[in-house]
Amino acid sequence: MSKKVIETIISSLLLAIVMFLFNLLSSNFIVEKGTIRISEPIEIDKNQFQISVSILNFSNKNINNLEIKLPIDVPANNIIVTQPVTINKVVTNYGNTFGAIFRITKVAEHQNISMVIMSSQKIETNQVVIDKNGNNIEVEYFNKVSSPYKRNIDNLIINAIIYAALFAVTNYLTDRRRQKLQNEYTERLEISKRDIQEDTDRIKKRLEEQEKERLKIFQDYERLVAEVEKLKDTHIKWKIIYQSKLKDFSKELNFWRDTIRKIIYKSSDTKIEADELFITVTKSLQTYQTRVNAEDNYDTLKVMSKMFEERT
Repeated sequence: MSKKVIETIISSLLLAIVMFLFNLLSSNFIVEKGTIRISEPIEIDKNQFQISVSILNFSNKNINNLEIKLPIDVPANNIIVTQPVTINKVVTNYGNTFGAIFRITKVAEHQNISMVIMSSQKIETNQVVIDKNGNNIEVEYFNKVSSPYKRNIDNLIINAIIYAALFAVTNYLTDRRRQKLQNEYTERLEISKRDIQEDTDRIKKRLEEQEKERLKIFQDYERLVAEVEKLKDTHIKWKIIYQSKLKDFSKELNFWRDTIRKIIYKSSDTKIEADELFITVTKSLQTYQTRVNAEDNYDTLKVMSKMFEERT
């Protein structure tokens, strides 16, 4: 289940709970528990009038201490009620603002009471004042009775406004929470992007350093190879020089050998061979390399020298 669906379900549940609590409060504190209807006065005889007051309690609670205030003094025995109820005439010290005040101690739940007030003077409908004393009831005067349809329309409008306000508040809180979560997600995403970028830059820098090291090692290797080749060439050059000198020494040595051989042949009466004498000298001096043919080595070095010159 996606996060958005969960938020929608939670918002709907919260709205339902709020509406339930609102309806509960409305039923207890806002919606009227009863109605008091005051009729128009009727002249039943000369100097004899009556006016009716109906009390309707359609709630599950009692209506207590209702006061009916009349502009003229009316004896208590001039009040006729349809059901047994306690009515007391209130005596006050507030002056003569009202002629008489009657207090109804209790109207039981779901009880309907009709009162007929007899008087010697005409009492207009709007002259009857009802003191609710905290009871949630509605007072309807006959000359000001509103249409039930209009009253229902007003209630529907009020409920619609309240529902719209609650819906707007719920949507605002939901959007605010969603925006907060989205901001947190965006912040975490930016942090992740920054971390990834830092890791990428670090790896790139490391690769660049390794590439530089590789190039340096390769350059060092090429330099070493060039130096080795140079040393080889130098070695060949020196070897050519040494072999050239050795050839010259060999020529001189052969010359002196031939000269000594000729002298020995002419001056000696012994049968000692000159070659044997040379071998004896070589063994005594251990100069065996002088008996190697230097011409062959020198010819080989000449070819190598020619190849080296062509290469360079």
